[in-house]
Amino acid sequence: MRARRPLSSEDVDFRWTTKVPAHLLPIVAWYEYARESKPLIERVMELRRAKLFCSSGRNKKIIQEHCTQHLLVIPLYRLRLLVCCKDFPKEPFRRAGGNAETKPMLNNKFFGTDSPVALPWTAYFGLKGIDMSEAYAKWHLRLGRSIVPISIPWQYTDAELTEMFRPIIKRIRPKEFPEPSRAGRRGGANSCGGLELLRQLVAYRLVEHEIEFDNPQWKSFHVYGSKRGFQDAAKAAAHRIDSIIRVPFFRRNNSPVHARPARGK
Repeated sequence: MRARRPLSSEDVDFRWTTKVPAHLLPIVAWYEYARESKPLIERVMELRRAKLFCSSGRNKKIIQEHCTQHLLVIPLYRLRLLVCCKDFPKEPFRRAGGNAETKPMLNNKFFGTDSPVALPWTAYFGLKGIDMSEAYAKWHLRLGRSIVPISIPWQYTDAELTEMFRPIIKRIRPKEFPEPSRAGRRGGANSCGGLELLRQLVAYRLVEHEIEFDNPQWKSFHVYGSKRGFQDAAKAAAHRIDSIIRVPFFRRNNSPVHARPARGK
């Protein structure tokens, strides 16, 4: 089910992204696509009211329900961006106000990639407090990942710490995931093109509001040279929106995960 709102030029004008760091494009794409999914918006609102990322006042039932259904396809740090941004979903990304919770996330150069993730202690121990940490760890293992608590002595330089991690990695690597012969590059945000996702979203939003490919008022906002390309882009975005709570957003064709459709919302 898709969300429907009046269309403004800010919903289809992403020309400003040509002047932002490349790593921000997947973040913008995730945020804007999430604004189009009614089930995801409802889930974010429920988790916001349940205070998922707060140290107190959690609604255990709502959080457990979400974790059981969706955590495999929507990682905590991606969910955190939506829950903690008070302007989501009303405002477009460009106008959404930042805060102490969201600003560090906007500097994440590996957002949308299959890179290591540092979970905030409040998030992990919050899951532990509602008996979900073990399930979360098992889901990570299905993705070929592991959660391992690591104590870091910050009195060393970054280069020294990097060298210290080498023997730790060898020690904690699971036997079922031996070191591959080639470097892993799957699941990267660059491979699915944050900018291309936004271009497809523009076509989708115009089609949803019954705006024709060659409409002179809106044509400057899309990049497609043919009506067929325009329509195909809109369909691709629609499919991604419809499956956003069932299929990992940045892991599609090359993902080893075969997530089952979530029950309920």
